[in-house]
Formats: sequence, C-alpha cells, structure tokens
Amino acid sequence: WNNTNQFLIGSDSFGNRLVVSNSGIVFGGAKDTYLGQLTSTGANSNSASVSGSGSIWSNRANLFIGYGGYGNSLVISNGGVVFNNAGWGITTCQTTAATTPLW
Repeated sequence: WNNTNQFLIGSDSFGNRLVVSNSGIVFGGAKDTYLGQLTSTGANSNSASVSGSGSIWSNRANLFIGYGGYGNSLVISNGGVVFNNAGWGITTCQTTAATTPLW
C-alpha cells in the first residue's frame, strides 16, 4: 500500500486499526503520518501493529502517535520494522505506548 499524501489513522475518530503482517508493506505519504490525531472531536484508542519478518511500515515524514488523542498505541513485534525517514524519531504524545523497541 503506497500513500502519496498525508497518512491519517484515527483522525477525530476512535478504535481504528492498521495491521501490517505476513510481509506486508505500507508506505506513508510525503506529509506527516498520524496515528490518533485530534483536530476537533477526539482521537482515542487507535492502534497499529507491525508483526512478522518482512512486515514494514515506512514513513517519508514524521510519525506521530497520539497527537492530541489518548490511548493510541503502536506495537512492533516478531521482526516487524517501522521506519521514520524524516530523521526526527517517532514522537509519542499523551498516553501512548510502543511495546517493543522501535528500531
């Protein structure tokens, strides 16, 4: 899956989920990527999981987890990989968690 613009998971909504597994690959867009972005009504309990060898989530810009929302999470397990190509690292905001090392 290749996103060419801004990639939003759970923008002003609840319980959205991105799952990358079985050697799946997701490319974030040229603008910042948000997992749980609050702009007006709430962005809570959204999640992303990247699991298994060959499973990749690659972002061309910054990756923000829980940008104004609560309880958003990123889980990286069993050889999954998350890249943040902007060089700023992965930014977590509010009450968010990554359960394994991010790189």
